[in-house]
Amino acid sequence: MAASPKLFALCAAALLLAASLPLPAAALIIDDFGAGDFTLEEDSLEGGPSMLEVSGLPTTNVVGGVRGVWQQATGNLSTSRVVGNSTSGTAAITPLVGTNMDVDTRFHYDGIANGVDDTFNGALALDLSGFDVVEISATAAFVDAEVRLFLYTSTQLQIRDAPLVTAGITSFDLSTYTLDLSDIQAIRVAINNLTLAELVTIDSIQAVAVPEPAAGVLLGVGLAGLGLRKRRGAHPA
Repeated sequence: MAASPKLFALCAAALLLAASLPLPAAALIIDDFGAGDFTLEEDSLEGGPSMLEVSGLPTTNVVGGVRGVWQQATGNLSTSRVVGNSTSGTAAITPLVGTNMDVDTRFHYDGIANGVDDTFNGALALDLSGFDVVEISATAAFVDAEVRLFLYTSTQLQIRDAPLVTAGITSFDLSTYTLDLSDIQAIRVAINNLTLAELVTIDSIQAVAVPEPAAGVLLGVGLAGLGLRKRRGAHPA
């Protein structure tokens, strides 16, 4: 029996609906700052960066379970602070006082609790080849800062830079990296070039796989097929 015009209309509507619906993106949490409170203070008079490591963290919150934090303030009598708050799920970077100051902050993930930032010899053993972008979600005030994403394999390092999006997501396209994304051993995110009164609060760092548009069409075909099956069941031959 030939399908009725009403059935064709139903199928077409299902295809259009499915194609228009955004499918949920798959994500890998690098750090959602929902575990492991920390406070790191930096003083330019100390003559070098300040560092700390937080380990034993749930891997659902922090990739590899270890977070390294590094900060350096340069300038005249410059001090700064970075505070991780697991209740709010944020890391707040605050230049405090100083003149001609420049504050750089890094978050490092290597999966090894040894108090140093391991790079090529990190232990993440991550496969990012199935992901499209790394997203840093942040809010900021009075900021003209730079974000850098470092990816380390067992043998290579590649870095990409982007201006910090001050109310939203700074995105790094993983297709611009030519190293082996299936062999990621360490990840570093750096927020650079902050000066006095430039405040940054980071909400999350994650790798995201963006669904292909064809997936929506396949969903539509499935919905249309389900409609056809139900119609046939209602009108047996």
